[in-house]
Order: sequence, then C-alpha cells, then structure tokens
Amino acid sequence: MHHKNLRNMLIALTILTAGLTAVNGLTDPFRQAERKTASVQLNRTDELRVPLFSIESGCYQTEQKLMIQTETRDSTVHYTLDGSTPTPQSPEFTQAIMLKDRSGEPNTLSEIGDISPNGNFVPEDLVDKGTVVKAITVDREGNCSEVVTHSYFIGLDYGDIPVISLSTDQENLFDDATGIYRMGDTYKAWKQDPANASAEVWEAEGNFSQKGREWERPVCFELIEPEGSTFTQQLGMRIMGAASRTYTQKSFRLYAREEYGEKKLHYSLIPGNCKETDKAATVDTYKTFLLRNGGNDLDYAKFRDNLIQQLFADRDIATQSARPAIVFINGEYWGVYAIQEDYSEHFIAEHYDVDKDQVILIKRGELEEGLEEDNQLYTAFSTWIRNTDFSDPDSYTALCEQMDVQSFIDEYCVTILTAGEDSLTEDNNWRIWRTRDKDASNPYADGKWRWMLYDTEYSLGLYAGEKNGNFALDTLAAALKADSFNAVLLQKLLENDAFRAQFALTLQDLVNGNFSSAHTTALLDQYEALYAPHMPAQFNRFGPDWVVQWMKPYENYYADQVNEIRKFFKLRPSQIPDFLQNNLNLSPERETLTLTVNDAALGTVEVNTLRNLDLSGSWCGTYFADFPITLTAVPAQGSTFTGWSGDASGTEPVLTLTMKQAMHVQANFS
Repeated sequence: MHHKNLRNMLIALTILTAGLTAVNGLTDPFRQAERKTASVQLNRTDELRVPLFSIESGCYQTEQKLMIQTETRDSTVHYTLDGSTPTPQSPEFTQAIMLKDRSGEPNTLSEIGDISPNGNFVPEDLVDKGTVVKAITVDREGNCSEVVTHSYFIGLDYGDIPVISLSTDQENLFDDATGIYRMGDTYKAWKQDPANASAEVWEAEGNFSQKGREWERPVCFELIEPEGSTFTQQLGMRIMGAASRTYTQKSFRLYAREEYGEKKLHYSLIPGNCKETDKAATVDTYKTFLLRNGGNDLDYAKFRDNLIQQLFADRDIATQSARPAIVFINGEYWGVYAIQEDYSEHFIAEHYDVDKDQVILIKRGELEEGLEEDNQLYTAFSTWIRNTDFSDPDSYTALCEQMDVQSFIDEYCVTILTAGEDSLTEDNNWRIWRTRDKDASNPYADGKWRWMLYDTEYSLGLYAGEKNGNFALDTLAAALKADSFNAVLLQKLLENDAFRAQFALTLQDLVNGNFSSAHTTALLDQYEALYAPHMPAQFNRFGPDWVVQWMKPYENYYADQVNEIRKFFKLRPSQIPDFLQNNLNLSPERETLTLTVNDAALGTVEVNTLRNLDLSGSWCGTYFADFPITLTAVPAQGSTFTGWSGDASGTEPVLTLTMKQAMHVQANFS
C-alpha cells in the first residue's frame, strides 16, 4: 500500500475514535500532519488554531474520505468546496467529505462570458475538475481562524508536469465591477467612447487591462509536483501581458507580500534554474513570478518563447527559466501554462548578486525599475548613440565602458536567427538593465547596460504558414533599415571594425552551436513530448473556434504546429551565411573546422564565444575567412593542456586560425 494512503487511513481512524472537536493535545498522526502542512499555524490570538486535514493536497487515483479536525475546545469547523472564503455561515463540518472525480459535473467557470473581446469561447465538452476544500475554526464568540486550503484531484493524471490550484472568491475574477478577468464595466465605458470605434480588438480595454495594486486580488497558490510533494502560499494575483490580455486564457503575475503571509516565496518553482554568478546555486527565492499563456503562440505550439530562451540560456543575456504546468481555478481546469520567471529588480538581484535598490531597468525605452532621475542615464545614453561616430576607436572604447557589447550582440543575433518579428524593427519587447553605482567586487555591478530576452514567441515561422514559412526572411537586412533603438544601435556600431568582427563571429558561432539543427531539433523533441499529451484538453477548453471547427483531431493540428517550428529549425541555419555576405560584404570563402580532444574527461575547447561544447566526439563549425577565429583550450581540474595537433600546432592554450581551408585541430590534455 502507498505510504500516503496508509498514513491517511491512520489519521482518519484517529479522528473517528477521538471525536471531531478539540482535545487538549493532538494525536500523533495530526502532529505529523501539522509539521507537514505549511498552512498550519497559530492565528494572531495564539488561541484559535486552524483546522487540520486528514489528507494532504494532491492527485489521487481513487476516491478519498476527508476528515477535518480542530484542537480548539468548544469550536466548530466550517468549510467551502468552491474556492470561496469560508465564514461562520458556511456549512459546518460534521461528517466525512467524500472526494471523487468531479469531471462529469457541469462546467461552471468555463461558462462565464464577457471575458474576451475576441468572442467568448465556451468549451463543447466537459473539462477536468478537482475539489478545493477551504476551512476555518470558529469559536463560541464567532472568532475565526485563518483559512486552510487543500486541493484534491481524483483520477486525474498529468504525467511529468505539475498541477497548480489557484483558489479565490469568484468575484475577485469575474465580478463586473471588480473582477480582474472580465471585460466588465471598464469595457462597457471604453466601448461607449466614439474615439474607440475603429480600434483593433487587441487594443480593447476592460477590467483585464487595468494595472496597479487596486487590480491585484488575493489567491491561494498550491503546487502539486508530479511525485506528490506540495507547496502552498497565499499570494496576490494580477492579469499580465499586452495584447494577450484580450484572450480567453489570460496570463497571471503572482506576488509574494507580507500582507498575504510571507514577503517572498521560498521554493524551487523551476528546477534547474540557477544563478548567473554561480551555476551550482539554485534559484529558490521569488518575489514575483508568472503563469504565462504562451502569448502570441497561445493557439499554436504554445512554447516558442520558453524554447528560445532555453536555447540561448548560456549566452550573455538575461533569460527567463520556465516549465509547463496544468492550472485549475477554484477546482476547474484552466489549461496549460508556463511557470516563468518575472523580470524585476528582484530577478536581477537574485541572479547577479547585486543590490536590488541599485537596479535600473528600462523597458521599451521607459523606466520600469529605479529612481526617477535614472531616466536621465538612459536618455543620455540613447542620445549619445544616435549622435556618435563609432568608427572612431576612442568613441567605441567609450561605448564599451557604458554597455556590455557581447550582451547586445547576443540579444540581436537571437532576434535575427529566430526571425523575431515583434522586436526586430519595432521598439517592442526589449529591456536593458544596469546598476546605478559601481562595485568592483562584482563584475555585474559595473554600471554597464545589459540586455534581457523576453516575449520572443512571434518568431520561428509563427503566422507564416501560408507563406510557406519565413525561414528565408533576411532579418539582418531589415534591421539595417529600421529606426528602433536596438536597430539604430546595431547600425551605428557596425561602423566599427572591431564590433563588425565580433558581431559576425557571434552570429556564426550561434549557427554552429546553439542554433545548429542538431541542437534545436533535440530540444524541440523534448518540448513536444512534454506538451503534446496535454494540448487536446487545452484546445477543448479554450479553442479558438477555428481550431475546434476545422482542426480536429487536435493531435494532428498540434503536430502540424510543432512541424512548422521543425521546418524552420531545419532550413534557417543555411540562410545566415547569405545574410552576412550580402549585408556585411563578406567574401564568399567559407571553410569547416573539425575540432576534437584526445580525452573529453581531461578538458574542453572554447570557440570564440561558444562554451560547453560537446567534444565527446568531433565538433564541426563553418566560418568565413574574413575574421580569424579563436580557440581556447580549457583543462579540467587536475589536468594540463599539452598542445595542439592536426592542422595546427603549438603549446599556448589560445590559438588563432584563419579559415582559408578546411581544418582539423585537436586539443591534447594530460
């Protein structure tokens, strides 16, 4: 018998023999439950204790019998089953609650309209449902304890991805006046304004588009891991996003605040998420985080942004780690989301070990985090760029003191490679950050501007299916004609020979490394295996109509969406050399470097900006002859570099090559 089921039976038996109301002390099984349940704590009076549940939150294969007990003498337990906050008027717990699969019951929240100006989608079929049990202890004077929440999913199995239960009073989301998920009264007023008669659907304003603390609502967040462990915390919740706020499935930003319980969330939300300053240190502290719907990619593959950010996570740009989850609201299925990091001063402090109060963050040219006077730093930087000739070595040196050049190059090369149409030529979806003051003890606190990758999903051929994909789109040529901040910066810096070489080499590095077909296809296969089993339920719940009407079975539709990305990954790399040759006037001469090591356990080799190469076999990369490439031998701890062999020789760890012919080079270690 599973240890959890045995434990639950023991606890239930204890309740039946001890009675439902309080005794002076807890029996041992409930002492165990108290230690394991984060919600169990004294309220402010230190007298009225919260109820204890005989079963922890989780996914169970069979029906369960739930008992609830209070240890406060002469008190009663009151509960709800719909996610609402219990009161003394809520049903009193007097007998066991039978927990079962409720998926056969009628949909409730899914039937609510007035959510999207695109047209409210109502699922044709029933959706999965769990049970959210909230309980309080009430004493003879009517005083109430804090609320304890547990969510149960019976007979539902979501494999290797976690389940998230969000529970809150329904009016917090769906009330016309105050519900943050609705179009509501705000939309009615917006629609009546004649000035909005010709507005696009994605420009519509409603309750869902409102921002600020007044549009934040309390929510109980429960995360159930695939192996059964759980995490619970009271948080604040807002709707987040830009145009995607108008969709039926909306994204959320969640906030840890002292007024809800804890100032921060202390849990490894995204396993494998590591600090930039120490790859062995896991990020397990969050002030805010996102539950993201996929943005522009919502109705297609849904994971483009997460895939791209993972592909380039080792580069000199900030990226957001993420993992998928199945979300329920008040026990009703709410689709596939990505648990994703949120950019803020707290993110920068956590990843780069800088003082959060020193962080300046600019989003699309506007101050997002920092002091009002920090705007002047960005404005001066931006104006100086447009008015400076960077072919002058002194001007370029001055620029390198103000920005991390490799960070900018990486960000723009990613945009070029992925054909990111939302930020390539428009002043959209770009962020930069720096510290206000300099701290010589931290290389990231040097006062230089650095770039942050986000909202990348309008890329990889999205919306380009009718054009046979956009894998041949010359995005470098487009960038050289645009007037956005990043595009102008690229144009100005290409006036400098050193930057031009660094940019061209980086773009070739990425084609040979991060964006190679072998690398992208392997990661795409992982994402497809993770997402595909859950997408039919996603499309059944949120549509859209054109998918439901024309694209069944959903499995085939989803496979087509992933194949669009697969096609892009296969065909895109071969286009990049032409972009470089045509736009930077490079010679047509290109040759292939084959790189090996005598023993991969003894050391590795860095190629220009490429690190972490797999040299268990041979590695190949193709480069133009215009710019020399640099190989750096890196011995493992306890090993020694002994020299190069093959088509190059020498004992210095740094080797410079000009690719005028195909070459095979081996690094040797002992």
